Amino acid sequence: MKRCKMIVSALLVGTLVLGGAGFVPAAHADGANPAAPPAVAQVIHPFTDYSGYTYLLSSTRSLTDNKNQTMDIAVTTQAKSTVGQIGARIQLQEWTGTAWVNIGSQTDYYSTNTSYFQKTVTKAVQSGHYYRASVLHYVTQSGVTEQAQEYTNFLIAS
Repeated sequence: MKRCKMIVSALLVGTLVLGGAGFVPAAHADGANPAAPPAVAQVIHPFTDYSGYTYLLSSTRSLTDNKNQTMDIAVTTQAKSTVGQIGARIQLQEWTGTAWVNIGSQTDYYSTNTSYFQKTVTKAVQSGHYYRASVLHYVTQSGVTEQAQEYTNFLIAS
């Protein structure tokens, strides 16, 4: 029984660390079947707490497959106090089989005179392709801009 628990625990850890990195998609509609994104540890940090910044406090980012050829990118950015501008620049990326490339244009969303920003954006995707989001969280106060670049986990669109 103890050996069984150890094996199950090892499988769970492997699944959490590798995420979907080992999953091979069905062939794309165009006949292509690119390799999965690199099998690096896909440790998902949905919440990041920043140290060493004067204004930038924390952020979240997530990517969700809506199962209808769209994905939602949800982000939050939080400042330590009210700032002049707070927001995020969001860019959807697709895996080509060898590299992540930007899909469509980067969009900049922000709020003014607040300490908290939240936005969910829906993007069109192609079934069977891998996607992730690149998110640049930022705050601007008194002419000073602080920013942090992050990426969501990657998903295969269904």
